[in-house]
Amino acid sequence: MSGVFGIFNQDGAPVTEDEIRDMASLLTRRGPDGTGLWNAGCAGLGHTLLATTPELLLPAIGAALHLLDFKRVLELLARLVPAPSEPQPAGAASSSSDEAQRIARLVSIAANHGPYRATCLRQSLALWWVLRRRGIAAELRIGVRKDGGELQSHAWVEHAGQALNDLQRATGAYAAFGPLFPPPTVSQR
Repeated sequence: MSGVFGIFNQDGAPVTEDEIRDMASLLTRRGPDGTGLWNAGCAGLGHTLLATTPELLLPAIGAALHLLDFKRVLELLARLVPAPSEPQPAGAASSSSDEAQRIARLVSIAANHGPYRATCLRQSLALWWVLRRRGIAAELRIGVRKDGGELQSHAWVEHAGQALNDLQRATGAYAAFGPLFPPPTVSQR
């Protein structure tokens, strides 16, 4: 998906690069993966490539899991977007929780209604990565349970101790492994 935008001053006033950059910054909330800006005289254009939308990210993660093992995919995703390093201020927790829940809904919609049906692991990897990319602390969790002699596994993402992409009662039925990427610790001297 792409975003294209522009300014044309009919009075002939020049368009500055800052004006185009400001317009591009409005799309950063969506996470542009590439931006191009152009201005000449009274016209200015820009575009952003929004390649990490859930509908594109889910099949990419699925393909990566087919080609690589889980550990390598997880390391690759973590390397592409480092974990948030700063603890959030007290007032930001509510805001980040709302944003995290909104992103979880978008990933779920893409996974359940798009052309690519994603497993819980693929959905959770996509959600975890998008949240990290937005600077929202999140934990990827994997759990197991035994059901009628069969071992079952499940993946979900937690933010502030709450499951985002599954019901809390459903995730509670699984014995969860510890966090795959522990949160950063603050060293005291």
